[in-house]
Amino acid sequence: MRLFKFKRKLSKAKLLTCFGCLGVPMIALILTIGTFYWRNRKVVLEVPTPAMPAVNARDDFFKAGTISKNMKHPSILSSPKPETMTLADMAANAKDVKAVIAALQPGFHKEYRENPIRSLAGIANMYPNFALFRESARQMTGAAIYHDLTGNHRKAMELRLDAMELGVMAANGGSLISDLVSDAIVAIAANNMEWSFSKLNTNDLARMAQRLEIIRDKAVPFSSVMKEEGDNSVSTFVALSNAPSSIRERYSSAMADSSGNVPVVPKLTDFREYLKSEFTDKNQMAHQVGTFYNQFVEEVKTPYHLKQRTSPGDNAWLLSINGVGLQAWSAHVKAQSEIDLISLEVALLRFKADNHRFPASLSEVSPKYLKTIPVDPFNNNGPYRYQLKQDGSYQLYGLGPDMIDHHGTSGKRPGEPGTDMVAGKLGRVPKFPTK
Repeated sequence: MRLFKFKRKLSKAKLLTCFGCLGVPMIALILTIGTFYWRNRKVVLEVPTPAMPAVNARDDFFKAGTISKNMKHPSILSSPKPETMTLADMAANAKDVKAVIAALQPGFHKEYRENPIRSLAGIANMYPNFALFRESARQMTGAAIYHDLTGNHRKAMELRLDAMELGVMAANGGSLISDLVSDAIVAIAANNMEWSFSKLNTNDLARMAQRLEIIRDKAVPFSSVMKEEGDNSVSTFVALSNAPSSIRERYSSAMADSSGNVPVVPKLTDFREYLKSEFTDKNQMAHQVGTFYNQFVEEVKTPYHLKQRTSPGDNAWLLSINGVGLQAWSAHVKAQSEIDLISLEVALLRFKADNHRFPASLSEVSPKYLKTIPVDPFNNNGPYRYQLKQDGSYQLYGLGPDMIDHHGTSGKRPGEPGTDMVAGKLGRVPKFPTK
């Protein structure tokens, strides 16, 4: 009887031991699986979608871009062999560009809004459109060079201003990629513009000043760009989190390759980081992404600065794109500075035409020749540097993206490291064909 009781106690001990060996790991496994599924549950976060205009200038710009892409005679800026182009080739291109202008200009009198990106498919569909817009700018600016060469400087200026207006409008409603394309188009239009408008008469300069005022009024604040970028990023994150793992990994690798940062979804070879990524609460991450962009939108409403103040924390999605917004802000401000300086140069030329001298200070050109005097965005919104020289000429420049005063030093490209944004040297004098 005592032996039976001993064996019974021994059996209970074995059961407890077995439960400890098997039951605890099973409970831990169940909790791990439950945690995994909970943290990877379907991400639900509503992102506002702006209403699109019933009549959208985007359709006109897209039509113009399609014509530009399919033109029989490319411009000197679009030709694969520009060095072989003759004056006759440029004349043929200028004739073809008339169709581009006819399609484009009606859009200047309409509202423009880029399609909001709220899905993975939307990202892939936007890139071809922007390539078309850039091609329109190249074709128009190339035709402008031909008109300069043949002495029709007014027509040349109109074409460059059309390209510039296309550029500033193309950023409206778009995310960072839209804004970067917009900045590139402004740079294409601004190049050689100073060489051209220095040959305009007083009436043509007045018309140019009016167009530049319109263009400046249409410029999109960078905070609006970042607001859409944030909505785009949250929407993409939600769609990606709810997609199959194969799509997530493929998208993550492509994103890392383009940005040079860490991938959103680590590869299986980095097992520790992979587990960390897979066990992160995706709903919480989505809200962190939204909060980050809301804070960064407020940051870019302040004067431009070199160091980003909004932290991405340890959010893998934000770390993969950290710093991109600051770089885009620099490009946006640089385009703004180019338009400002060109506007000031035109105002100075008009002042001289009426007064036979350049002004002693920029304040003399406002409001008659320029509605308001722009501020230098790379100088903490302080004034552009202006100095009337003893020989009657002037020096005008703004700081570059490094925010350092290099005393009017210019380089091959405006605002490159160690240089300023110098009026009169925002572009290069074009090399015209010799035959």
